[in-house]
Amino acid sequence: MQNQPAKEKLHIVFVCWGNICRSPAAEATFRKLVIDRGLDDR
Repeated sequence: MQNQPAKEKLHIVFVCWGNICRSPAAEATFRKLVIDRGLDDR
């Protein structure tokens, strides 16, 4: 299987209005999931 380049780089923003720790925690969790699944080239 050949690695194919990603079509476009995705940009995702996590915003929480009630808790300043929630957005960074969501970002870190999502980033780990993306890396674990080998999708970090997108």
